[in-house]
Amino acid sequence: MEREIETLHPGAKRTGGRSAVPLFDEDAQDELIDTIGNDAFFSLLTVIPEEAERHLKEIEEAVRCEDLQRARVAAHTLKGMAASCTAIRIAAAARMIEDQADTNDLAAASVRSLADAIEETKDWLRQSA
Repeated sequence: MEREIETLHPGAKRTGGRSAVPLFDEDAQDELIDTIGNDAFFSLLTVIPEEAERHLKEIEEAVRCEDLQRARVAAHTLKGMAASCTAIRIAAAARMIEDQADTNDLAAASVRSLADAIEETKDWLRQSA
């Protein structure tokens, strides 16, 4: 996990069992805003909660059915969407699930970490609205 955090956010550390990966990549946000503008960027952010929840449900269902390939694909899709929206905490959690599914060692804690990251992101978006 340390290596993964370093890849997505250089200098980030784990603290108290929780990831110190920020919710969003501020540098990437600035670049994206410069490219597409404020209105388009904030419209893009509004898709995160619904899409993330949809992919989380797909991952949870796949895990229940012991279909790790389906879980991996859903996690991969979510990782890409989240990274494109600069939501790097969700992307990091989805990447962990994707990596674990590839090795047939998907931990329930990883799915909970993804759910937590989604809730924290939703909370931040609600407070920022």
